[in-house]
Amino acid sequence: MKKLIMVLLAVLVSFSPLFAGGQEETAEVASAEDREKTPIEIYNPGFVFPSERIVLDYWHAMDSRPGFHDLLLQIAEDYSAIHPNVTINIRKIPNAQQRTVWAAAFESNSAPDVCFVEAQVGLLNKGLLPAPDWALKMMEENFTPFALSLSKIQDTSYGWISSEIDSGQMLYYRKDLFREAGLDPEDPPETIEELIEYAEKLTKFDDKGNMTQAGIALRYAGGAQGIGDKFSKIAAAFMDTSKKFFYNTDYTDVNLDGAGWVKGAEFFQDLVFKYKVTNTALPIPIEALGQGLAAMTFRAVSCRLARMRIILMPSMA
Repeated sequence: MKKLIMVLLAVLVSFSPLFAGGQEETAEVASAEDREKTPIEIYNPGFVFPSERIVLDYWHAMDSRPGFHDLLLQIAEDYSAIHPNVTINIRKIPNAQQRTVWAAAFESNSAPDVCFVEAQVGLLNKGLLPAPDWALKMMEENFTPFALSLSKIQDTSYGWISSEIDSGQMLYYRKDLFREAGLDPEDPPETIEELIEYAEKLTKFDDKGNMTQAGIALRYAGGAQGIGDKFSKIAAAFMDTSKKFFYNTDYTDVNLDGAGWVKGAEFFQDLVFKYKVTNTALPIPIEALGQGLAAMTFRAVSCRLARMRIILMPSMA
């Protein structure tokens, strides 16, 4: 039966041999002296690369990001050039269908060896392996405390969280629109109250009362997972995520009726109807900012927007 461990793409080339097992190093593998050491060699000094034939399956649902799948294919090819006994098969899963695909894969014992998957999806299907001791040491030395906490479920770490979470959701904004509104682009909002204040100053209407520039663009259209992901980061400002967030503590039920989620939903609604700093007629946030139809939005660090100043948005509780 295949077991699954959630692993960050960036470390795929370094860590995948560990999951395959084996103890002997082959002559074809470049010595550590001839190349940069991989994390597994740094944090598990006794490790040697296996010599037997290994085939690894890696699945992801990130094909909506231009170039992501091609990058994975190149990483797999480069890795096999260093380790000829290892073949890595890459499969892309449609984002909108990924939960259905994962559920079927776990049920049929056909899940991949390595993947990029939501932790709760794997845990609900009892498909994740705890991270090994050397990986825990690596995370403790390199992750922020917040990111490290998200890697643990009931004091057990499962794989690696993604770099997006480690860096946090970011506030992307147009410096030029800040200046037009008389705001200092080097002094962005840091609390919920300041966010509302800035958004109100950045919102524009025409003579007929139609919004021509939103203070902030919200993710309201697209795949359910994408919408939920963007909403959850704002909802997190209204709850103690160290206790529970999406699911209850034993992962048997969802927690979306909790007080924090309700407050998050009310805040979303208020931005549209009470504060009138956004609306649902805007394009998706990336396009809205690029076209000057919105001045701010939230997105993961992996997003790249021209002419945008990127800052960390601290807890806004």
